[in-house]
Amino acid sequence: MDTIDIVICLVAFITILAQSFISQLRHFIMAAGASLGLFLVWLKTDSIIEPLQSIPLDVMLILVGLTLFGDFILKSNLFGIMIRKIANICQGKQWLIYLLFSILIFFLSAVLNNYQAVLLLTPALIGILSQLRNVSKLYVSVLFGTLIVLSNLGGASLPISDFPALVMFTKGIISFQSYVPNVTPMVALATLIVIGFGLLFIHIKTKASSAEESKLSAAFTTALYRSVKLNKTKLFWSSVVFAGMMVFWVKGVNPAVVTVVGLIVLAIIIEKGRFLENRIKNLNTSIFIFYLCLFAVIASIQSTPLLSIVAKWLSFQTGDPLTLIVLFSVTITMVTAIVSAGPATIALLPVATGISSLYPDNMVITCFALSICAGSSIFTFSATAGPLVQSLSEKYELKVEGRSLSFGLKEYLVPGIVGGAIILSVNVLYILLTL
Repeated sequence: MDTIDIVICLVAFITILAQSFISQLRHFIMAAGASLGLFLVWLKTDSIIEPLQSIPLDVMLILVGLTLFGDFILKSNLFGIMIRKIANICQGKQWLIYLLFSILIFFLSAVLNNYQAVLLLTPALIGILSQLRNVSKLYVSVLFGTLIVLSNLGGASLPISDFPALVMFTKGIISFQSYVPNVTPMVALATLIVIGFGLLFIHIKTKASSAEESKLSAAFTTALYRSVKLNKTKLFWSSVVFAGMMVFWVKGVNPAVVTVVGLIVLAIIIEKGRFLENRIKNLNTSIFIFYLCLFAVIASIQSTPLLSIVAKWLSFQTGDPLTLIVLFSVTITMVTAIVSAGPATIALLPVATGISSLYPDNMVITCFALSICAGSSIFTFSATAGPLVQSLSEKYELKVEGRSLSFGLKEYLVPGIVGGAIILSVNVLYILLTL
């Protein structure tokens, strides 16, 4: 590599690492790194057309479209009613709160995305816990830690549920037919093991709530969602249109086209576009700007020979296919844990496709998806859900053992490492079963 190539890669790596560790300046760091990276590419090639052309705008389109589509489902109030019913079922029982919210966040993350799932469930969960006096810090650590891990697993369960899978889906690397039979069963297995570990811990470590606390917990949540009524029109048409979109996705129709057409059809049916107009005006664009800058940073790396060198290096490390794919999976997991899921996916996907011909169809991509999920579950800064839970725990004043608790890296570390290790172990099991 030339000197300018080395400088471009250094700028990209420093940008990706800095945004992970200085999360309060994440968007500024990514914008600055993208600008500097493109400037260096311009110095090298006298043009930035090629890196800009490599930015997958169809992924951005799907991210925006599915986020707006999710708002239609959220505004049907279906999940608010579900939370109210779950609180009544739980009656303050800590193991039942853990189990039902774990199941709910997994399915919400699969149907919507993990960002919207965490945003919807965390405030309600904090409210329920506020009515229980014997909640320990260990219990909260396991509960919220599991929710973060399961939100990542839910996002990895389908090709349309989270950013890494969406990138592969839009590039044509995966389809529903190739992804669901391979990745989804492994995700389901990891989910069951994660929930099982948490239930075992809670059974050993937690104390039962008093009858009075149980009633207060249920009453609080019921009061919180008492005025919430199901909007049957939004729910019905959202379900119908989404089912139609699924049919076309499964048939292999361009996912960006399906997303846009589905969103427009639903918007016309629901309030003749007025609801979508209001959602667009109030859309939080920060996450999309972040990903746009991220794509530009990775595009600058792709202008250098680095990724092809890494792929060749990895493929020549061993002549044993089993050792190679395990080394690949562990490497992807560790890199994701440090730089987070989005950057790792964009930067390392070419490496995955570079060695995929050495293995059975879909095997490397399955390992790649599971490894990204494992790595994104290890630290709070490894994926979107971690910082969001911390922010919500501060906003809604989570209190444990009489003190305010900001659920951050220290509280999440053990559940995150355990969750990441479980997912990586399931990945290794898949490798052993496939080879």
